[in-house]
Amino acid sequence: MLFIMAPSTNYSEHFRHISNIDLLHILENPDQYQESAIESAKLEFANRQLSEAELNDAKELLNSNAKRKEKQKEKVKIVVSNVQDTGSSLLETLNPIQNDTSPIEKIIRLIVIVFTALFLYQITYEYKNLILYIEDIPGFPMISFLYLFPIVILPIAVWNFWKRKSIGWMLLTIFLCYSIAGTLLTVYQYLSWQPSGYSGLDNLFPRPSPTVYLLHLLFLTGTLYVICKEDMRNIFLINKNKMQKTIAISSVATFLLFLANSL
Repeated sequence: MLFIMAPSTNYSEHFRHISNIDLLHILENPDQYQESAIESAKLEFANRQLSEAELNDAKELLNSNAKRKEKQKEKVKIVVSNVQDTGSSLLETLNPIQNDTSPIEKIIRLIVIVFTALFLYQITYEYKNLILYIEDIPGFPMISFLYLFPIVILPIAVWNFWKRKSIGWMLLTIFLCYSIAGTLLTVYQYLSWQPSGYSGLDNLFPRPSPTVYLLHLLFLTGTLYVICKEDMRNIFLINKNKMQKTIAISSVATFLLFLANSL
């Protein structure tokens, strides 16, 4: 499961306008979407009553897209390999286990590496969804914004965090608060989930284990705790008052966005 989660929303209207291929992609990758999105996709799939021929055509195109995606992944691997060859000195600088590096510097480097890897993972394996949400901005601006916001803010946060700038600490905190709220909302949806009434679909597309959500939540809250420690904040010139305001404003703004989107 990706660490960046989209917030809850009513997807029914949106899914009525997507193709059979995109609908099948969502149903075959339930761990990439919120529970509410999967349930809406199941209902839309059942309502369409696709014939066997239509279903086979959609599956063939989906498989074809998957093969094309694999080729693109190979190209990405080549690019990554080239970057690794030419950026060995940078990797050495970022190495969090160097003996002559202070513990706090090691933590900063580790956070930069982990969140950079998560960002690269998402844009590599979620590029199709990213394109869909970008294209949907005119028709569904709120849904698109809530999905794209953490993806856009993360690389900016990580870069400035690596440069030891205050804005980097603040943006990473905003990202973590936003993601924690999205994860808690997903956990709530999981706990309050009810069968859709279509037993075949429920069995065909099982839900991810709650352990995944809990580990995700522990990772996010643990990172937030680490960057809020005093010795970490001192490097970024963040005092206790600014820390509290950043967390409070981020949490309230996220709650209001989620609430507005659910209305």
